[in-house]
Amino acid sequence: MARKLAKKQEETTRSLQKIESVCYALRLRLIEYADRPDILRQMAKRALDDAAAAGQDKDGERGDD
Repeated sequence: MARKLAKKQEETTRSLQKIESVCYALRLRLIEYADRPDILRQMAKRALDDAAAAGQDKDGERGDD
C-alpha cells in the first residue's frame, strides 16, 4: 500500500509541476500581450491542448490508474 501511495504522490507532483509551468508561461504571455486578448486565447488553448495530449498514452487512454 505504501508503494502505491508513493507512486500516486509522484504522479501528483508531476501533474502539479505541469500546471505550474503552464500558469507561469501564461502569466508571462499576459504581460507581453495584454493588449491582444485574441492572441492570449490562442496561446492558452494551445497550452491546454498540449498538456492534455501529454497526459495520454499512444492509445488515447490516460496513463494513471
